[in-house]
Amino acid sequence: ETGSTSTFSATKVNEAYYPASAWDYSGPDPVYTFPTEQVYSEGTFDRNAMPMAASSSDGNFAFSAVATVLRLNISTAIDDVKLDKITLTSKNHSLSGHAVLSYTDFLKPLSEVGSNIASLLCADVEIYSIAQSFYIVVPSGTYEAGDLILLFETSAGEYEKKSNKVFTLEVGKVYEMNLSITPENKVNDLSENGTANCYIVSKYGSCKFDATKKGHTSESVGAVASAEV
Repeated sequence: ETGSTSTFSATKVNEAYYPASAWDYSGPDPVYTFPTEQVYSEGTFDRNAMPMAASSSDGNFAFSAVATVLRLNISTAIDDVKLDKITLTSKNHSLSGHAVLSYTDFLKPLSEVGSNIASLLCADVEIYSIAQSFYIVVPSGTYEAGDLILLFETSAGEYEKKSNKVFTLEVGKVYEMNLSITPENKVNDLSENGTANCYIVSKYGSCKFDATKKGHTSESVGAVASAEV
């Protein structure tokens, strides 16, 4: 609870995993489920999002983290901005879902992770010109420049940033990203004044539109199985 080591009674080599409720032990190797949504905690990461593992033959377990922590140092010059949610998307890596851990080497990266999206729920944390830190747990690996896309949902709208360098994220380490939210990063809502059959993009940057309505009507498109952009 308060440290990295716990002592249990054991008569043979045993393995221990944290948090226990997020692991599945029914197969030959344990499977951890990275949460799709993590919860903001001031000054640290969501304690239920960090997978840890340990093995012992004498009952003394020293737990090791088997994922990586991104420390996002976020600032803005925009007045009165509250951050509600941060969503990470990767073009080439999975960030949440099932991951298999090898019994033989706890410090090897987890494999076979499922979804390429993970979010941090921030519940209207106010951000300022002085950077504040937000922590999110992700699988280790090498993320190429532009591979990570960060979407910030704020009280002033949505803003998007992309990683501009290669990140090699090692197991059990914390990596920092310094991010400034500026008006140039704002996502342009093409359907802000109503939906349509087509839209004109008049300026450079990220855009979005409401795809739940049919053209310039209030009629729903109904249940959609998939879509391509």
